[in-house]
Amino acid sequence: MTHSLTPSDIKQFQSYLMDSNVKLNTVKKYVRDVKKLAHFLSDQTQTLSQNSLDAFLKSLPEAGYEARSINSIIASIKSYCKFAGLTDLQCKSLNIRKKSNHEDIQNRLTEEEYEALLRTALEQKNYRQVLMIQIFAVTDIRMNELCYLTVEALDAGVIKVPRSGESFEIFLPQDLVGDLYEYIDFQEISEGIIFCTRKGTPLDRSYIWKQMKELAVDAGIDPDKVYPQNLKRQLVRSHFSVTYP
Repeated sequence: MTHSLTPSDIKQFQSYLMDSNVKLNTVKKYVRDVKKLAHFLSDQTQTLSQNSLDAFLKSLPEAGYEARSINSIIASIKSYCKFAGLTDLQCKSLNIRKKSNHEDIQNRLTEEEYEALLRTALEQKNYRQVLMIQIFAVTDIRMNELCYLTVEALDAGVIKVPRSGESFEIFLPQDLVGDLYEYIDFQEISEGIIFCTRKGTPLDRSYIWKQMKELAVDAGIDPDKVYPQNLKRQLVRSHFSVTYP
């Protein structure tokens, strides 16, 4: 059986949550996740069915979402299905096995591996990757927030991103600020998003994830160890600057 998932459906779902006294941040989270599903269905020109729902959930790991994030999205979808009476649709949460301390340490990216990533990106003249890796390592920015790193934010000295209904400020170290100014001069970017496509649109999360994994393979590093959260878990001592041709 197939179902519609229209903007009107999502708006009614939002009203239902508000009337149920659900916390505002939770309402925003659920609505945002259901909109992701609707966007996926629109791109695939599909209606909501068990097959299309399964395809959406399968696409999440490929787009770089980790198990905990996927389970959070599944909770939102379950809430929508309950609201809409879609009892024929099933989406089970993923089982997450807690890693032992030994496994956790083994899976951490070492300083040597971090430097190998940057050296490989430099050798490939992938200057954007060099900068993004260092930004992920030394700031709290997330992949989906890179769109807020703009020329204007750089000039202001702070990146403002919306989190949980509030404005969250991310500051960049001065050495990276200088590198970013050199990068935008080299790329002839005068305004707007710094890391973007040729058309000026934000880089897709799945694209960033794919590029990082490919770089890891080229650097001889286990690609499963290379992701933004793991970059943040080590003490970064080395800074790599770019020399442009």
